[in-house]
Amino acid sequence: MRAVRDAAIPPSCEHLMSKFDIASGSTSPAFVARPIRRERGRLGKGRRPRLEGLERRLALAYGGTDFDLQAELKLASPAYYDAFGWSISATADGDAVAVGAPGALDPALGTWHQGSVTVFRREEGAWSQDAVLKPPLSDQDAFIIGREVAISGDGDVVVSTGWEGGEDPPFRLYVFEREAGSWSFRQSIELPPSVGATRGWPSTNRISISGDGGVIALGTASGPAEYAEAPGSVRLFSRGATGEWALSAELTSPGPWSDETFGASVGLSADGATLAVGAGLDVGDDYNPGAVYVYHAVEGQWLGLTTIGFIDYVWALGERLSISDDGRTILASGRSWDGGGWQQGTAYVFEEMENGGWNWVGALVAPYDSQYESQFGLFMDLSPDGKTVVASGWDESGSHQAAFVYTRVDGGWSSPAVLAAPGDPTPDDSFAASFAVADDDVFVQSDPAALARGADSVFVYRRVAGPEILVQPSDATTTPETPVTFLAAAGGAGVSVRWQVSADNGSQWEDVPGAIHDWYTVASPPAVNGNLYRAVYTDAQGGESVTRAARLVVAEATPVVTVDVAPNPTALDDPITFTVRVSPQVPGGASPSGGRITLFFLNSIYYADVVDGVAVIAAYPAYYPGTFAVRAGYDGANDPRYLDAAGSAVLVVEHARPEVDAALAVPDPYYGQPNRLDVRLEKPGDVEWPYLPSPSGLISLWDGAEYLGSAPLAIGADGAATASVPFAIRATGLQWIRWTYSGDEWYAASSTSIALDLDRAPTTLIAAPISGSPISYYGQGAYYRIQATGPGGAPAAGTVRITFPDDAAYNGGTYTLGRDGTLDVVLSTERRPGAHRVTFDFDGTTAAGIATYTTVMGIYKAPTTVEVAAGVWTQELGVTFTATVANAESWIAPTSGVVQFYVDNALMGEAIVGHDHVARWTTKALPLGVRTVVAVYRESANFQASQSAPIQVPIVPRRIETTTTLTSSANPAAPGERLTYFADVAGANGEPRPTAGLVRFYVGLRPIVEVPIDASGRAGLFARFDAAGSYTMTAVYLGMPGFQTSQSAHLNQVVAAPVPARVATTATATPSTVSAAAAAAEEARVALTPAQARRAAFAARLAARRSSFRPMRG
Repeated sequence: MRAVRDAAIPPSCEHLMSKFDIASGSTSPAFVARPIRRERGRLGKGRRPRLEGLERRLALAYGGTDFDLQAELKLASPAYYDAFGWSISATADGDAVAVGAPGALDPALGTWHQGSVTVFRREEGAWSQDAVLKPPLSDQDAFIIGREVAISGDGDVVVSTGWEGGEDPPFRLYVFEREAGSWSFRQSIELPPSVGATRGWPSTNRISISGDGGVIALGTASGPAEYAEAPGSVRLFSRGATGEWALSAELTSPGPWSDETFGASVGLSADGATLAVGAGLDVGDDYNPGAVYVYHAVEGQWLGLTTIGFIDYVWALGERLSISDDGRTILASGRSWDGGGWQQGTAYVFEEMENGGWNWVGALVAPYDSQYESQFGLFMDLSPDGKTVVASGWDESGSHQAAFVYTRVDGGWSSPAVLAAPGDPTPDDSFAASFAVADDDVFVQSDPAALARGADSVFVYRRVAGPEILVQPSDATTTPETPVTFLAAAGGAGVSVRWQVSADNGSQWEDVPGAIHDWYTVASPPAVNGNLYRAVYTDAQGGESVTRAARLVVAEATPVVTVDVAPNPTALDDPITFTVRVSPQVPGGASPSGGRITLFFLNSIYYADVVDGVAVIAAYPAYYPGTFAVRAGYDGANDPRYLDAAGSAVLVVEHARPEVDAALAVPDPYYGQPNRLDVRLEKPGDVEWPYLPSPSGLISLWDGAEYLGSAPLAIGADGAATASVPFAIRATGLQWIRWTYSGDEWYAASSTSIALDLDRAPTTLIAAPISGSPISYYGQGAYYRIQATGPGGAPAAGTVRITFPDDAAYNGGTYTLGRDGTLDVVLSTERRPGAHRVTFDFDGTTAAGIATYTTVMGIYKAPTTVEVAAGVWTQELGVTFTATVANAESWIAPTSGVVQFYVDNALMGEAIVGHDHVARWTTKALPLGVRTVVAVYRESANFQASQSAPIQVPIVPRRIETTTTLTSSANPAAPGERLTYFADVAGANGEPRPTAGLVRFYVGLRPIVEVPIDASGRAGLFARFDAAGSYTMTAVYLGMPGFQTSQSAHLNQVVAAPVPARVATTATATPSTVSAAAAAAEEARVALTPAQARRAAFAARLAARRSSFRPMRG
């Protein structure tokens, strides 16, 4: 059986799919296809298809899916002229189906039978009549309804075309709705008279409805020429907020050939956003290629038009049309023919691509050759999931109508399941004139001509559920020597499998004995070439699933031809042997028997017969060096299992190798020393060919990757080639240099290494004082410049060690010379004055060797300076002189030696210089007056003598600083309370305290009284305050010869009010004064002179008059 028409289309066809921009009216190519060609040979029983035909198929056939007859649906009260099943529409899940019964004109009575739409529903596998839908018209108003019917995907809305009886009746759409399980008439939509003019042109897909019933599409095609004044159109009705449907858009044909036929078929996606319109009616002799137009709804506007159409070899595309729920798969009918006038009906399947264009994925034709092929696909439908196609046609006998069910599997289409009328149908019976398909159900109309069989009915077929196929067998191509294993797998428990083979391209299948596993291995003899193999899985309930049919192609084997060359590489003038082996591709297979080898090498051709797969050829020697291809061809004669084949090899003919003599001009060079390589090349003595020329080319010298130089070979009178390459190696130690011969047309390139042990080059080392004088002062530092020069006068930047051979305790340090080979260093002169030898040792570098340089450095005693200073003279301590000794040339100062101090040119004393470079001398023996002092540093081992500048030092007495402290006997105190104040005077910073002098007491800023101090430095005062308050007391020591004045800190005296007595009285404080002399005598027992006593008494009396403060007498 044929499942898929051969889809190889010649490129000469200008079939075009294009997108159409409604706004601009422009088109842009989106897809180019080609017309259909067909293998005319009938694939009858026992016959095999031609391989070239099979290779041109769009997809190989898969095993078909079985369907069981589940139910027969009829009207509860059928009538002869009901035309039950004129149109059928099913929900997506197949659980509800609407069947139109438009009625017919009674030829005897001349009246119309009223039509209806019957809804059947399946619950728990059982079918029952749900409702019979008719418009609410009176009995005398006959009407036609049910000619076109569509049910929404959810099964709650049914729409049907119809018109009332009479002359030129209005054409209508009748809408019914199901709510809470009950059906009711919802709306009647009257249409223009031009719609009614086409009612004589049936189209199974002229109306379509969205999944929720919210959008209805009505296609109207004018048809024959007598209706040409009414162009085709598509009207879309949308449900509004009130639940009523209203016209929302009207589309007309955008194409040049489809004005009359636009709207011949329509299809809506489940969401109502994608609309497909067919324009492919048969309009008689007029040529109508047909087309399918695809629109998308965008914000209430139908935009984004895409055109699917054929130009050559196809006509009436889109007379029937169906679209999947997702709007991405379209099924369209068409007619195709070849150059001889042959034509056939075809079901074309298109899928939307990511770029918005449409791709042709199937061209399904009648599975049998018959005279009725042109009638295939007069009726067709596509399942909501887009994976099942049902098309009408004639069975293999050509005498009965049938429905063919194709299933999409792995990108291809299955062999069709054939649905025929049950029982014993007659040729006059009508079957599959209309049908509907759900995902797993097919509803087929049956109109028996023999009324004895009963009224019209709808048969319900359901897909047989078998095991799930998990692994599909794959096509295989092999050779007679290579077995092939087909693999398959299915899921589920209790599943059995058997393999089947078909030798006639799937028309008949036979079980393979013993093939009851998930795999089946074929030995692959030539006789099975082109066979199909499939696995049939059966579950415990008897359900069967069939895998795809895998094709086995057994082609003649191509042997493997290998060429072995011995020897390879080969030398000039050596004989060559070629061994050619012809082997099967499969290890262990039989080698070809017979046949001949033709071998091509250089300008020669050799022949040899194959014996047990081997041919041996002895060839002439090669006199030209190089790489040559060797090609051997096997003619495949005398062995039908093998084709001719060829193999090749590469033969390398080596270049000649000259005899070499090479030597160095300086065998033991040092770093950087000029040298020369001398090379001599001669012809090899083992080559007898007299025409071999002398070597030519270039000699190059390398030090690792460093190029040292090159020289061309020159041929001398004796035929030898010589060259000399000058060079110098700038490295030490063991070095390998490499000289290369470039080779030429006849001689091989070569390379030779030579080992050299290079010493470092001699180094010149100089160290000289920068100042030009080799003599420095002690501690000053000697500045020397070191310079090292390597080979060729180049700077040597190495390490220099400095030592003093005569002073082992001294080490001059280690220094690294700069990149210019020089360095300035400072040598320490902190050593005994005199002459000292200095040695500079250069450690060498990679290129420069070690070197030593010795010189003499002289050291003088360092000059010094002395600075003298004097402290403060006191009569008790005297005065201290300091002399600071410094190095006049460096920071290294003396830490020893003696300094003599001269006062008025007389040596008065001397002191030793300490580690702080200072000598100190203290004396009390200097008389009063201004004295001239000079310090003299006497010469030491490392330092010269020096004298300070004279300084003038005054020798005068000084006054000692004092401190005064004031205390109170009670604070706070009560009014009138006797208080004692003491003022204590002491020397500051531990100095002696005064033993005489006066202390003046203040209240606030007012002086009160002056009191003399006693031998302990204390002055006392008795007093009282009659009034409460806060008083500031201060004591001031007035000083005396040798002692300075001082003031105490302020003392805040607080006088608190007494607690009131039980009887309030006013108390007046009476000042009680005491003379300063009496107070001082009482507290300190110190006698005052009469003058002092008088001054103190006067001051006390003055203060008593000015304040409440009352000095008290003792």
